[in-house]
Formats: sequence, structure tokens, C-alpha cells
Amino acid sequence: MNPHDPEHEAWIEAFALNERERIPARLLAALERCPRCAERRSEIAQAQRALDSLGAEMREDLRAAQALPPHPDELERVRRWAGVSSPGSAGAGPGRTRSGPRPLAWVAALAALLAVFAAGYFLSRSTPTPRGDEHLGSTRIRGQVAVVDAQRVVCIWQADALGDETHKVEVRYRDAQGRPHEFASDMLFEPRWEFEASRVAQAAGSFEWRVLLCSPARSTPEASKWVLQPLPAR
Repeated sequence: MNPHDPEHEAWIEAFALNERERIPARLLAALERCPRCAERRSEIAQAQRALDSLGAEMREDLRAAQALPPHPDELERVRRWAGVSSPGSAGAGPGRTRSGPRPLAWVAALAALLAVFAAGYFLSRSTPTPRGDEHLGSTRIRGQVAVVDAQRVVCIWQADALGDETHKVEVRYRDAQGRPHEFASDMLFEPRWEFEASRVAQAAGSFEWRVLLCSPARSTPEASKWVLQPLPAR
């Protein structure tokens, strides 16, 4: 059994829905052996069964509503709300009220639809384990090198970026008191970024940096692993 990897998070939904053609071949076997992915798959399946059960209950309620004889006053209020003329009113043909669904059944159908939508929204908002924020350890980013001197830090890398993707660099470090600090580049159009060495002057001997590939078609970026960069002795 494989340990759970953050990279699995990007594919758990496809795995749970059995959409195997969407999952990279190199990850499919790992997902199948991962106990955490199996647990998440079971959770999604349970949610799907709960929604199916709720839908069946709503359909049963709808059938019961169709057989329920409405009170005349209630029926008239529903007709006015739905914009349906009552029998014998001006402009109503002899079969007008029979051609569409009964008003109470229509209202019940609307209520059932809203209930199913609300249940799905609740389940999606109350999932016990949040998705990962990023696709970590991207294999499209490689060759990360940082050159540090007294004045500046130059970061260079290689990436198989698509035409609409941009680059971004994140830097983090801890100072001598152990307090965390971080900063990031603006949007980059080439695999290179430099910043003033004074920005990491308070780092306790080293800093870490990583590269992100950002796309307007994807809500979360692909990120490289963090690379540890020692600083020259001062």
C-alpha cells in the first residue's frame, strides 16, 4: 500500500467517478493502492448514494402530491402564482387547465428540485477533508538553480509551459528567531526571476523556493517541490 501523496488530490474526483481515462497512467496504480484515496472514494460514493436516496424520496413525494385533491382556495392561489387561468375565466379554452401539469404537482416538483440541489450543496460544503490547494511536485518543472551573491539572487528553471501559462516563484525562510517569512514574484513570462539579496538577509542560513505554473483554465497551479538554497556566510 502506497502512502498518500499531495499529487493524488488533483485526481481523487476522477478516481471516485471511475473516469480513469483522465488520470495519468503513472498515477493510476498509485491511487488504487493508496489507503487515503480509497477512503475518499468511499466517502464520495456514500454521498452519491445519499443523494440518490433523497431523489427517490422526492419522486415518491411528487407522486403522492399528484394524487392529493387540493383545497379550492389553495388551488386558486397556486394558479394565480403560476400564471394559470382558472376554468371558465376569460381567454381560457375548454381544455387549458388539463393540458399542463396540475399546479400542486408543479409546486411539489419545484420543491423536490430545490431540496436535491440544497442537499448536494450541503454535502459539497461539508466534505471532511479539504482538497489540496495545488498540484504538487509537477514533473513539468525541473532544473531549478539559484545563484546567490552579495547583491542579488537569480532563480532559473526549466518548464514545459503551455502557451497560456505563466510562471510564479515563491520564497520562504525563517529568521534567527524562528519566525516564518515569505514573498513571491509577480506573473512571469519566462523561466527566470531575480530579486535583491537583502530580501533574505535575515534568513537563518538558507531559504526555500519553488516555481508555480499558472493557467487561466485551471483553478489551482502546478507547483514544483520546495528547493533548499544555502546562503553564503556573512
